[in-house]
Amino acid sequence: MSLESKISGDRRVLFREVMTADSIAKNGGVITGGVTLDNGVATMDNTGTITYSGNKDLANKSKFTLRVKMARQASGSIVNLVFFTNASNRVLILYYLGNVYGIVSTGSSTFGSVADPHNDSETHDICLVFDGSGVANADRLKMYIEGSPQSLTFTGTIPASTTLTGTLDMGIGSGYQSEGSFELVEIYDSALTAEEVSLCCNNKLYKGFIQENCVLFADYMTGSSVNHKDTAGIHTDTNTTYLHNIGVHCDTTTKIEYGAALAITGDWSLETMVDRQGLGDYYSIGVTTADEGLYIDIGSSGDWGFYDGTSALTAESAVTYFNRQHLVVTKSGTSYKFYRAGVLVNTVAGIDLDITQITVGMLGDGTGGMSGNVVYTREYNRILSAEDVAQNHQYAVGNYGAI
Repeated sequence: MSLESKISGDRRVLFREVMTADSIAKNGGVITGGVTLDNGVATMDNTGTITYSGNKDLANKSKFTLRVKMARQASGSIVNLVFFTNASNRVLILYYLGNVYGIVSTGSSTFGSVADPHNDSETHDICLVFDGSGVANADRLKMYIEGSPQSLTFTGTIPASTTLTGTLDMGIGSGYQSEGSFELVEIYDSALTAEEVSLCCNNKLYKGFIQENCVLFADYMTGSSVNHKDTAGIHTDTNTTYLHNIGVHCDTTTKIEYGAALAITGDWSLETMVDRQGLGDYYSIGVTTADEGLYIDIGSSGDWGFYDGTSALTAESAVTYFNRQHLVVTKSGTSYKFYRAGVLVNTVAGIDLDITQITVGMLGDGTGGMSGNVVYTREYNRILSAEDVAQNHQYAVGNYGAI
């Protein structure tokens, strides 16, 4: 079951920005000032802005949800996301000093605020839910941080509807001098329930039936995630692994190795999301100490698939472009199934190979070194169904901007 099917009725995503150059251009965004894009993260100094002109998604709305993943540069820094026509007609999520503000204003300063429960430099998921049909301020405006409801202090009376008429601009980092980063902005066309907010925010990719008794390993490739895997293996690099909020950047010498604790005898599934740095680059997940594992080799043969120690099991050939991709391989006995972007692309016969370890960045024997970014890697001790893969792909699209 996909995220879209769990979020019912008219609760559609009106707008989604995942902070890559391609996505920003597709959505009509214009970058000015000090903005750095890296692996789906837009980092801003106090001059940076991404502006979207003429976007009317929040004009004259009585219900909406605005969701953002953003981080301060440091405790107390100012970071903001704003829709506006002028200074008094605006919708805004704002980190300001030690507080978080949710503003829905139609001429006077009306907002809810809460002391930031984190006030750090980590990325946090914030949802502002507006329902103008409510009677009290607390019914009309709700805020969730990391999926948890916040008790807001209100100034003024929250209006029953926005009045963002005329040419409506959205600014990421604008209105105030923002110092921090953004990973995701979403607008839903209704007021999400607390359960729906939790589905969006509370991590994230393997909720529901596929979580039960199957995930042996799930590394989201953040600094805390990778570096806390020491009991399962060795994190090896030569200052060429760069950990981001949502990924690890590898050059061809990077190796992140997880040991025998991840061994599986029998059926298994591997899932990953990857950004390759350019055509001709490789990508590998090793599953033994030798050269068996998932591979992408676009430069020479234009294929991706799995090497089982005897032969290359090709998922697709003559692939000419790989941006951020969601890839899954499942093994049932000698049958290997390959999925890209949530869709089965091939089934190939191979040998019945057990997993003895997991290696990210290159194969277990040190070949196939990668240039690019690994967003996450997961191992399952059962076969993911087509429905499982499709669900995971939907969450990957919603949270990490997979294709």
